[in-house]
Amino acid sequence: MQQTNINTLEYWNQKFGKSWDENGGKTQTMFFSSLILMALPQKITDEIREKQYSIGDVSCGEGDGLPILHAEFPANQIVGYDFSEAAILRARQDYPEFPFKTANLFEEKYPEKVLICSNTMEHFDEPWNVLERLTESKPNYIIIAVPWEEPEEEMQEEHVYRFDENNV
Repeated sequence: MQQTNINTLEYWNQKFGKSWDENGGKTQTMFFSSLILMALPQKITDEIREKQYSIGDVSCGEGDGLPILHAEFPANQIVGYDFSEAAILRARQDYPEFPFKTANLFEEKYPEKVLICSNTMEHFDEPWNVLERLTESKPNYIIIAVPWEEPEEEMQEEHVYRFDENNV
């Protein structure tokens, strides 16, 4: 299914530098950030807000989800991370009120109490390695969003792993 190595810095810098806006990336990021918040149990939302847990969006792209997270958690420190330097540069330009850092999911140790990984794991042949790596940071919560039961014949070219009831 995968024709090029999508997990390279060069690939993602080019993607964010050029086709992200053309393909509705900003809108998609905002949609999924909103969806994550809607699906989060109220008890967890309240705990994150009340204890003012710091939040790290570990695959933030151009940072379009951070204002949505901030609207839900206005007193919490929120940091955006991404592998792509081009994405982080754009995030810093568009959202200077938030801190952004370049980070490799497999190398970074995240200090935040809540880690959000949205629509990233499906880009890896072995996505459970991503989750394992995130657990090494010992956050209170790891919130993951992935395409669920994506029809194989309609899978995005960049999606190399399909999540369904047989593998989760």
